[in-house]
Amino acid sequence: IHFYKRNMEVGSGTAEADLAKAIKMEVGSDIVSSKSDLEVIVPGRTVVLQKFNYLRTHLLNPKKNLQLGRDLLNMNGIVGKPFGTTFKMVSDHQNNKCFQLEVAEEVQNF
Repeated sequence: IHFYKRNMEVGSGTAEADLAKAIKMEVGSDIVSSKSDLEVIVPGRTVVLQKFNYLRTHLLNPKKNLQLGRDLLNMNGIVGKPFGTTFKMVSDHQNNKCFQLEVAEEVQNF
């Protein structure tokens, strides 16, 4: 699974802006404080998810799981990682239907 940055400004009055404000209130000052923070994945940002030839946009809320086809993904593992990082899906032993995302050390081309 691969995540890209979606080039989109957060305007006031949008659902994305409202979610970003709500998460910022919960998390504190860890949300985008400088230009360099825009290069890492943070809650409240819209990211582009790629799994093989499938592309999907997603408004990141790390407290919720993402349904991707038959798979359920826990999004906590991607926060703070740089955009363009490739992750592998690792089975969560507590919940067999849910996968944790971990940084892939080696990417194989099928």
